[in-house]
Amino acid sequence: VNDTKLITLVKLELRIDRIVTCKLNPLKVVNPMVGGQFVKALYQNKVMERSMLEPILRRNANLVVRGAAELAEEMSFFPFDPYLLYASKGHIDAIYENWQGEADSDEEGDEWVAGVG
Repeated sequence: VNDTKLITLVKLELRIDRIVTCKLNPLKVVNPMVGGQFVKALYQNKVMERSMLEPILRRNANLVVRGAAELAEEMSFFPFDPYLLYASKGHIDAIYENWQGEADSDEEGDEWVAGVG
């Protein structure tokens, strides 16, 4: 699948834009590092325009969600932490890759993503 077809699939079939902009506001309650990487990927891969993402990030920067800090602390694991289902672990170990976050980038224009969390 080429990149253009994949982006079209994500835009039209998965409707990521509706998920990101929904009332549940997933970018506010997700781990800020994961949310930042997700927003960068959406923008860099042209899945969502910066003009759609910036208002969400600005709103979230000023939004206080009761219990969000406690939730973030309890859910501080990355959803793809090492596979712990021992009965099927042998099938996964060969293809599992540890997630490595990107080092903080100094790329011009990335500072707008800082308000994810």
